[in-house]
Amino acid sequence: METEKNDFSQDICDWAGSNVHPKWQHELLRVLAEGRFLSERDISCFADKAINEALPKISSWFTPPEATVVDAPRKLKKDDFKIRSSTEAPVILKKIEHISGVNRLKNGAFLDFDSEAMTVVFGPNGSGKSGYTRILKQFAASRGVELILPNAIDAPGSAGSASVAYIQGDDEKTLKWVEGQDAEDSEFRRVRVFDTRAASSHIQDANEVAYVPPQLVVLSEYVEALSKIKIHIENQRLQHNQKNAEILQFGDDRLNRLVEKLGTKEAKSVIEEIEEFSQVDEKKLENLKKELLLLKAESPDKLARRASTRINIVKSVHSRIGSVKESISELSVEKAHKLRRGLDIATSNVTSIKASLSEADRLGLNRSSEWSTMLGAAVQLFEDRENEYSAQHPTVDDWIACPLCQQELDEDSKERLRKFKEFLTGNANEAFTNAQNAFDFYSNRLDDIASLVPDDKNIEKEVREISDQLELDDDQTRLLEKNFIDFWHSVKNLLGIRRSALEGGGDPDATENSNYDTYDHAQGLQVDHSGSSCAEGIDELLRSLLILYHNEMGKQLKLAEEENGSKAIGNEIIELEYRKSLAENRNKFRVTHDRKLWDQAYADAVSSCSPTKATNLVKKLSKSYIDQVLHEFQGELTILGFDPSIPIALTLEKTSRGVSFIKVKFNDEKRNHVERILSEGEQRVVSLAGFFADLTGTEDMSCLVFDDPVSSLDHRFRSKVAERLVKESACRQVVVFSHDYAFVRLLKRAHHEENLVRRSNGDKLLPEIAEKEIARKDAGSGVLVDYEWRQANLKKQIGALKKILQDLESLERKSPDCFPEESRNFLCAIRETWERVVEEVLLNGVVVRLDPAVHTQKLKPLFDISEEDLATVELGMTVESRLMAGHSDPGEIGYERFPDSGCLRAELDRLVNFRDGVNSRRKN
Repeated sequence: METEKNDFSQDICDWAGSNVHPKWQHELLRVLAEGRFLSERDISCFADKAINEALPKISSWFTPPEATVVDAPRKLKKDDFKIRSSTEAPVILKKIEHISGVNRLKNGAFLDFDSEAMTVVFGPNGSGKSGYTRILKQFAASRGVELILPNAIDAPGSAGSASVAYIQGDDEKTLKWVEGQDAEDSEFRRVRVFDTRAASSHIQDANEVAYVPPQLVVLSEYVEALSKIKIHIENQRLQHNQKNAEILQFGDDRLNRLVEKLGTKEAKSVIEEIEEFSQVDEKKLENLKKELLLLKAESPDKLARRASTRINIVKSVHSRIGSVKESISELSVEKAHKLRRGLDIATSNVTSIKASLSEADRLGLNRSSEWSTMLGAAVQLFEDRENEYSAQHPTVDDWIACPLCQQELDEDSKERLRKFKEFLTGNANEAFTNAQNAFDFYSNRLDDIASLVPDDKNIEKEVREISDQLELDDDQTRLLEKNFIDFWHSVKNLLGIRRSALEGGGDPDATENSNYDTYDHAQGLQVDHSGSSCAEGIDELLRSLLILYHNEMGKQLKLAEEENGSKAIGNEIIELEYRKSLAENRNKFRVTHDRKLWDQAYADAVSSCSPTKATNLVKKLSKSYIDQVLHEFQGELTILGFDPSIPIALTLEKTSRGVSFIKVKFNDEKRNHVERILSEGEQRVVSLAGFFADLTGTEDMSCLVFDDPVSSLDHRFRSKVAERLVKESACRQVVVFSHDYAFVRLLKRAHHEENLVRRSNGDKLLPEIAEKEIARKDAGSGVLVDYEWRQANLKKQIGALKKILQDLESLERKSPDCFPEESRNFLCAIRETWERVVEEVLLNGVVVRLDPAVHTQKLKPLFDISEEDLATVELGMTVESRLMAGHSDPGEIGYERFPDSGCLRAELDRLVNFRDGVNSRRKN
């Protein structure tokens, strides 16, 4: 009884109307129903819509985000489902071409397929069937995924490649596969392949249903899209939190409780009521602290004093570092360049003036700074005693004798002294003196700072002393040592840069924003624009220690004040400090408050992406569809002749993320595994039934490919499978690969019987089966046999055997290594021809293959069958077992164990002579 088909489109619309609340999800459903592929950009867009829709639901913002106002998308309608079924033109396999490198297939080997009739490709083991099916499975749909293997015998060559040509409607397309690359995804995925691997998959694993109604596919894609959107939102949430990662933490429990409540209306009210901490409040706090200290002076608490001592130590270290930073900040690189340039200019000017004294300075005195000092002292002597000597020597012109040597001066000597005095008291010399003094001052300052920089050994010593005084643990000590070393190395680097600039190195036009000062690549330490070291690591460490010791001291002071009756003052101080902290951190509270609201919005958006309801709907709607699959499975088992008493059934294994999974089970016992209970042949029949059941509900009439579908089956199942495949070929293209020509004959018989029924009913007959025989040749396997001796009459078939024998005799001489394999095929062909001789000649056509009738009127000549005839037939029919050592694989047998061409000719002569002998005696 057929199950009623559900209107899945309407069911999903009804469900969405009452279960899909976010507006953006209605749009998502509609987009998927229309068959649009969701790109990463689409996922990002829907994630933004989810966040945007969550924002207006949250109040209590200090700075409300600007949520985009959009019109509500209309709800999903039944007509939105443009059912994406495969009712379009079916995919028809046209050709497989092997290019290179696949198994042992011959390069350039190919197979053409009939678009109207069933195509049967057959040949012995090793003839290339598996190679062709592996190529097909790169492009088609198959549960048994299989890699293409290279030729294991030949030396490595070019990369494997192959192509598949197919037809869909009026379009003919070709797909190409290259080793190492994924095969192109295309409509050819509608072609399905059944082989040993696919059979095993149907039995052993829980498998996704191969076809589901397109509306359920939409729901499946909807669930998958929700998952991707959720991940995208979570990533945005993580990035947002990383950008706003400041954590507020205080020594005051009330402040910490406020931090915990940020993001609530209560916290917003508290923050809005925070008052400014005025200078009056600051002064009051300062006085209260002094008063409290006075109260504690008589009996100071040891723990508070120890904390205070630690604070002072930390402040001292911090002050020292700050002093060095400030000093370096004052000594900028630009200033060093200016001093250098000023000194150079002053020196140049003085040198120029000195050069003008060359005539007067006979002894080159201007080259000696000591002479300038001496002459200056002499001039200064007269100037200091101007009142005493002015009457006698008011100017150099009035000097009677040299003040230094007391020798009398003539006019020339006075002129020289006059020039020396002018040089000594000139502006250039004064400018030079000032430039030199400024230069020396800057240089000395650098030396003073450099003298403060300890070496690494002294740094370690200082760190140990500080660590002992502060009672730091090992981790804190290591961190302090690292930051100290980094800081002093940074100072050394900065001093070096300035020293280089002072001595004329570097770029004279460099400023504080140049690469001299902005970064020390060796240590990774930055320098701010004022030129001081931004020793953030040690500053942060010292600040954290100050907070720690301040909190410790505050706690101990509180205990002490209770003991001394100063609790009231302490409480007032605490209250003022609380108000001060509130005022100082008001903006941080506001920012953190809004950040928590953003986090809540992200969390709400993530929550809206829950797929649970949609998954439950898929499970519910799938039930009726799965029931159809299960019903079809049981029907297929019956068609294939499976024993109805064996409790085999398909069951709904699970539904996950909108996808239904089914599994073959043996009754209801979990411990009963099908693959352990059923025989190999029974498992193959169950797999075939599952394969056909997978087609339930689809109108897709694309090609089906079967590779050795009757492996391990007995004659009963083989006949049933042949009948089932022939019936399927009436509505779609069916391709069968088989190594067993006996099964090919079963297909032909089933085809003959199906056409008899069709003829009797007046229906259209099925076209004849297209047979393709392939074989392995010298150049490789997969080669089409260029003669059709099985389709020819007996006379032509024997003629073909004679032609083959001639080729084998030539092969034996030219390529003896290939002779065994070809001779084996020849012996198989002789055996098959013996069957026709028995049917058509010895038995006179009384019983003929593919003919269900028994022609009793042809029995009359059969009285002459003798014992000699029977012995001859037996020898001919056992030719393979007599000459090939038990049908062993030819690859395992040495050439010497095979019959030579003479033996082959003898076997063919036996066949021909027997046929001619029977025909001759019956004519007489």
